Amino acid sequence: MDNFLLAFGVVMPLVVYMVIGALLLKFHVFSDKFFSELSKLVFYLATPALCFDNLRAIDFSTLFDDPYVLAMGVGVTVLFLVTFLLVPRFIRENPRRGSVIMGIFRSNDGMFGLAVASSLLKDAGLALMV
Repeated sequence: MDNFLLAFGVVMPLVVYMVIGALLLKFHVFSDKFFSELSKLVFYLATPALCFDNLRAIDFSTLFDDPYVLAMGVGVTVLFLVTFLLVPRFIRENPRRGSVIMGIFRSNDGMFGLAVASSLLKDAGLALMV
């Protein structure tokens, strides 16, 4: 039960933020253009700034000690190669292929994962995730 409460406490604020955003968009409190520009600001400025800020807390000498890093690297590479080979068989339009591959390969785990790691691990642990 403690694990559930911990997970609920970490994930629920993200859900509340998304619901607030959806309601603001639905009731036209802000325009679609505003949300589009705000999304670009977060994607191109705020998230990279957070990543670079957390990188300064990493001890790079211990970063590659665990075999998990190798397993993660191999897993990501295999996932990318599989999607790179399979997506062209299902998506005929060439301009859409890159978006689909990136969506499968990268998804939004980075965006939501950073928020969850920040809540759970604070600054020191978040630096390892970046």
